Amino acid sequence: MITKRLEYFKKYFENKNPRWRVFYKEELPESISPKTIYFIITGEDIVKKQRSIDFTIFYISSFEKDGILSFRQDVIDFIKNDLSNEFETSNFFQTSGYKINYSLDDERGTLRIAEIQCTYDCTKEILDEEKFMNIDKLNDKYILNDL
Repeated sequence: MITKRLEYFKKYFENKNPRWRVFYKEELPESISPKTIYFIITGEDIVKKQRSIDFTIFYISSFEKDGILSFRQDVIDFIKNDLSNEFETSNFFQTSGYKINYSLDDERGTLRIAEIQCTYDCTKEILDEEKFMNIDKLNDKYILNDL
């Protein structure tokens, strides 16, 4: 379920932004590159049939002149436009808000990194297309009586 959601978001975001890459990994790799987004699952809770998943999302961009405020705005736009509109669904939604930490890559000094921590509720299964029957396949006909 989560893999399908991440795969859908990866296709969406990479088509929208051809120079960007989206990965979902178990941990952040040692060699990170600019214009990259990493989704890492950091925890999972099941409490009284309520299932939630904790994500840490790393949004990595290259350094720009006077870029800290514009980088902050890019991250906020990413959350509002991409995560909220394309990653979330009615059955998979964010519950805790977003905690964002900003940093610079120590080795290169040219990369800005936003670490976005959030929790998604995924109690209901995401509905698959295979589970729905195509309306054209219905053969039943109902005749209504005229009064």
